This record gives sequence, C-alpha cells and structure tokens, in this order.
Amino acid sequence: MGTELVFSNGHRVGVLGANAAFLTRVLHRAHTEEVRLPSGETLAPGWVDVQSETEGVILVNPSQVAYVRDVPEQEPVVDHAL
Repeated sequence: MGTELVFSNGHRVGVLGANAAFLTRVLHRAHTEEVRLPSGETLAPGWVDVQSETEGVILVNPSQVAYVRDVPEQEPVVDHAL
C-alpha cells in the first residue's frame, strides 16, 4: 500500500515510509509545533518535510494539501509498441 498527497491544484505526490493516517498527523503537527529537520534547522511555521517517491525530500505547506490517501500498489504497465 502506498500513500499519496493530493494538492489543491490536483498535483499528486507519492510518499515513502508513511500511511495516510500517520501523514495526516504529521501535516497537522506543522500547525501546532515547530518541525525540526535532522540537520537541526527549524522549518518556517506551517511547513513539513516529506520523503516523496520520485522527487526526494520536499517541503509541504499543509494548507495546500487537499487530501491524503492510501493507494494500492499497482504493477507497472508495460507499453508494448506494435
């Protein structure tokens, strides 16, 4: 099972190492407490770092997230040229 962030503009980002319930708690936490990066830096209020499947670590503003959902793993579709 994978997890996906869907932003208010429709952009979708696959997330590594979290399910929807956990990620929702992390996004909520950004509104209530400081988020400190492993480097020791503190993010600006309202931002959280997320490990994405294809884009590396991204900084997410939770107010731009429309929803978070768990998505079933899918086999890759192989495009066979005729």
